[in-house]
Amino acid sequence: MKVIAGVAFKGGVGKTTVLSNLSISFIEIGLKVGIIDLDPQSSVSSWGEVRESEEPMISDAKAKTLGKFIEAGRNLGLDLMLIDTPPSASIEAHEAIIAADYVLIPCRPGYYDLKAVTTTTNSSRIAGKPYGVVFNAVPPRGERGDQAIIAVRDELRAAGVTVLDVLIHQRSIFSSSATTGSTAVEQEPAGKAAAEIRSLRDEIVKQANIQTSTRSSKRKVA
Repeated sequence: MKVIAGVAFKGGVGKTTVLSNLSISFIEIGLKVGIIDLDPQSSVSSWGEVRESEEPMISDAKAKTLGKFIEAGRNLGLDLMLIDTPPSASIEAHEAIIAADYVLIPCRPGYYDLKAVTTTTNSSRIAGKPYGVVFNAVPPRGERGDQAIIAVRDELRAAGVTVLDVLIHQRSIFSSSATTGSTAVEQEPAGKAAAEIRSLRDEIVKQANIQTSTRSSKRKVA
């Protein structure tokens, strides 16, 4: 079982939205997925409570019990465990980084967000964990706007920061689907938002060396 921690030492970056949508995209390719909610706001747990599906398996936990929940996931035969963390440099976030095989760092393409992302990437490096920064909630300004973000991405890469290729744009389907315990991947499977989430999933599969051949075929979430 692989463990992926979603970490951002700044609020408002859409970390929970990215993780919830990612969980469904991983289920789509046949993986058994769980989510551990370490955020005191319990956002992903609230999302799970209104879902009509029992997948992914969601557990509300504390930092001191994180190891037990991860071990429980292994015993249940899960392929992948995602960890949602508080939007700060908290004990929970640091414990999640230590426990993770891979750290996903959502970041909005704004000045203060870019300043904060350095602290998060440094924590991952100190812990010796592979990580990837993903630009999230990118304003949908067309190709010219995306080129400006890509230029920033290239500057970060030149400075030694691992930034993923995909850009996750700000789309209304992300927020509207979350209110019903759903995701963009489920409500608009052929839409642009779902395509971006799947591209992010595929990048993570490669970077985190996630085995996707444990299930015979792709499946839909009930």
